[in-house]
Amino acid sequence: MLYVFAMKVKDLVKKLEQQGWKLIRVKGSHHIFVHKKGIRSVVVPIHGKEIPDVFAKAILGQAEKAWLEE
Repeated sequence: MLYVFAMKVKDLVKKLEQQGWKLIRVKGSHHIFVHKKGIRSVVVPIHGKEIPDVFAKAILGQAEKAWLEE
């Protein structure tokens, strides 16, 4: 599938870390982040240098939702 827009994985990780998320473990090509305030986690699939914009927005949305719930 061809995606027109993509975000660099390191930029996505940087945004998560700026919001208070911390990398706790890596399982294969998936990095699991947990927010410093709670128990919720967010998974970032790293299958290359870029992630489709649709997935990046979904991950950031999950991170924001989890952060607001706590």
